[in-house]
Amino acid sequence: MIHTFFIPHNPLMISKIGKEYSQNVSISIQALKKIRQIIYNLNPDKIFIITPPQEAVQSISINQSEEYAVNFKEFGDLSIQFNILGDLDISTRLRDFLLVNNFDIRLFSNPKVSYKAFVPLYYLNKYHIDSRGFEKKMVHDTNIKNEFIIIRCSDGDFDYHLKFGELLNNFLVQENQEIVLIACGDLIENFNEVNKDEAIKIADDVLQDMQNDYQALLNYKLEKFNSPFLKIFPTIFPLISKLKPKVFSIDKKFKGVYLSCSFE
Repeated sequence: MIHTFFIPHNPLMISKIGKEYSQNVSISIQALKKIRQIIYNLNPDKIFIITPPQEAVQSISINQSEEYAVNFKEFGDLSIQFNILGDLDISTRLRDFLLVNNFDIRLFSNPKVSYKAFVPLYYLNKYHIDSRGFEKKMVHDTNIKNEFIIIRCSDGDFDYHLKFGELLNNFLVQENQEIVLIACGDLIENFNEVNKDEAIKIADDVLQDMQNDYQALLNYKLEKFNSPFLKIFPTIFPLISKLKPKVFSIDKKFKGVYLSCSFE
């Protein structure tokens, strides 16, 4: 069974980073806590995280590592760090499946995780194998079996990401495991006061289409704004095309529009 979620990735949703500014996105933070509990109840075997592109690379990338290490040093916080387990086996099989289907994929190994994946990794703290610096001490399960696979979108076009989504869906179905897939990215980010109203109107239209007709979104144009959603949506479309979004929160703060939802 595959369970798909879309959540924001703004690091201000982590209190250790956002500090007093995190209060301004409290609606999203409460939604993330609800989604966390849903995932805990599912107790998936694998958790896939798909992030927006980080650099000018034309191929989608899989960060293949036995263990991922997360800290917030680049945000000025030296107190908190944690580790999670990666899965070399399934990421290798996914790579091979994509190559057999003539899909260009990039594989690399870096235990240091991009900040674009921080939000889901931080909130799913039950699956940390060790940690320090959290608001309250956590007891870690030495028998933890939940493993993460981190995938990064590319600078490739919409059709390229849609093809990846189709192949990923086929691969996950044949895996026959309990799988959670979290696509993380802000719906729209970094709009300014001049185009604020237009950005929010487009975001509202996108949300309306998500409720009524996903197909309309395949031709949606958000190029005027910085929208990680443009890269993320086609990668999950084949998994959610017959499902409806259950919206937990919509935040319009910090020159961005943040959506938290599941697909059921």
